[in-house]
Amino acid sequence: MSLIGITAFLSLWGQPFVKLSRMLSNKNLMRIISISSALVAGVFILSACAPSVSYRPAYISQQVAPSAPAMLRLAESVEVEFDTGYRRVVSAGTHWLIAGDIPEGRVLRPYNSVFTVEGDQNHEAWLVVKDEVLQGFYLPAERAFTPLRKKINMQFSTTLRKENS
Repeated sequence: MSLIGITAFLSLWGQPFVKLSRMLSNKNLMRIISISSALVAGVFILSACAPSVSYRPAYISQQVAPSAPAMLRLAESVEVEFDTGYRRVVSAGTHWLIAGDIPEGRVLRPYNSVFTVEGDQNHEAWLVVKDEVLQGFYLPAERAFTPLRKKINMQFSTTLRKENS
């Protein structure tokens, strides 16, 4: 490219770059940096996910046949706060069937309903109770146990299961 060609190129295309360099004075550069930082921080905050539900493998022993167990009825509503920060209420009057045992306690599955624990995903959950204290939840799909940090007292009454339910 000849000297005339370079001069013509710079005169046509060089002016926007000169204007840009003037705009990027220290004051304007600081504004751009602070706005960019705020946008990046906003993206990180909006993209933050709920924490995962932590669990460990657990296998139910002494599975009870569905036609055999007594049905337990929860006497009073109980609010549960999961380690993920989510809260759920186990409602008074809900019925639970004995599904078996794991080392942490007796596993009770909901009767005619579904109960879930929440984190970055929802997990079907069954109660794990020992001496009428909620220890945590059995996750049947994962075949795992997720403990509660704060144990909760629960009172149940025993009812007979209807054969045609």
